[in-house]
Amino acid sequence: MTVNSSNAPGVKSLRHHTQSWASTQATWRFYHNEDVTFPMLSGPMLGLARSGVKESQNRYVLMAHDWCHINFAKHHSKLDKTKMSHALDVGYELQASLLVDANTGAPIAPAGNFSISRGISEE
Repeated sequence: MTVNSSNAPGVKSLRHHTQSWASTQATWRFYHNEDVTFPMLSGPMLGLARSGVKESQNRYVLMAHDWCHINFAKHHSKLDKTKMSHALDVGYELQASLLVDANTGAPIAPAGNFSISRGISEE
């Protein structure tokens, strides 16, 4: 299992096909390990955000937010999708936040990713 650059958290595909099954198995074991918690997984991302803000030459940084609705009406293997507004509008809502430098607009670090499969969150 390999990871992307610091501004693109998560795993990526391996280039050689002989490594793909081993990578898939390692990823499955990692994500299904009961000792691995969401706070533990988000710790490195939040640590990167904190250190990136400290290294910034500005008094403040900006946070860009993106929200989108992913429609999976025809994607039958996704079992946890939910009805959003009507019977044919099923899928997920995704929200992501990115810290950016206030002067240059350069990305500093991802600050959060949120997936909602139960409709609009009231949290």
